[in-house]
Amino acid sequence: MKKYIAFISFLLIGFVSCNNETEKGPAPEIKNYTVSPLEHDHARKANDDDHDHDEVAAIVIVGEEARIEADLSAQQGLSYVRLNIHFGDDDHHDHARVMATDSVLWTMNQTWEFGKEGGLTGAGDYPTTYHFDEEIDIPTDIDGKPLKEGHYHFMLQLGARIDDSSDNEAQQVLTVEVTSEEHEH
Repeated sequence: MKKYIAFISFLLIGFVSCNNETEKGPAPEIKNYTVSPLEHDHARKANDDDHDHDEVAAIVIVGEEARIEADLSAQQGLSYVRLNIHFGDDDHHDHARVMATDSVLWTMNQTWEFGKEGGLTGAGDYPTTYHFDEEIDIPTDIDGKPLKEGHYHFMLQLGARIDDSSDNEAQQVLTVEVTSEEHEH
């Protein structure tokens, strides 16, 4: 009976232990992922005041730039980084919805590649670690209509090479408040 209990305990430890493996091998890692406004006097991080922002990682200003940073790594070599931005649920921030009804939701999909001419690294160069640091513009309007302010999800996806035809992926999502300068809390 003691052998049976020891065997079951060993199996449970094996199932519960943390593991970064996927069916395709070790998963790539995204660490220290941040979204921040570029240096401006009126720009602030989400926790710089006493207003409760729940899970908001940053506050960025419409019409300005934001910096996207992360430390990336993969055992097999990095293949691509993709940024997907889409409107999130802001039910707990009703004041973010009070604006013109003709405002437009912002979506953005941008991919940066490794190992390609004109990419993050030169042709054939697939590093195993990389500090990602890119700036993006926060639009003021889309097709002549004002950008809808509120909470947006900034999803960072990382692809790692398994072989020449397939990748292993990881992703992280941050909620970022997109607002105008005049926005008061």
